[in-house]
Amino acid sequence: MPIAIFLAAAAKSGGSSLFLPIMIAVFGLVYFLYIRPRQAKMRAERDSAKQVEAGEWVRTIGGLEGQVVDVSPSHVVIRTGHIHGEGPDAASSTNLTFSKQAIAGKVDDPYAVPAASSESGDLPPEVAGGDGTPEVES
Repeated sequence: MPIAIFLAAAAKSGGSSLFLPIMIAVFGLVYFLYIRPRQAKMRAERDSAKQVEAGEWVRTIGGLEGQVVDVSPSHVVIRTGHIHGEGPDAASSTNLTFSKQAIAGKVDDPYAVPAASSESGDLPPEVAGGDGTPEVES
């Protein structure tokens, strides 16, 4: 009904007959270029957060990062703290239970050792000859 009133007012005031089609085209453009891709991205993030497995690293909506220890249909148990390593801090990890809705997404393992590239020449001393130079096999 409000559209009919708007059209009647536009016709009486001598408004252009192209105004309504242009407004519909602008709305369609905004929908297909902004709203729809954003909804698809949010749906994909929500689905990936629900499909976590034990051993993966995740970040919660509160910013807490940890390794998934156990997964149930509605909850996830995450281990945080000093997870890898030796020494007195090795036992200071904590298991926390979160709803799956609290998982913001997956993150990379912060303790992963990056793969060394023999082409770069920037090898760590334990991989290289001890002084940072690559070992050359004879």
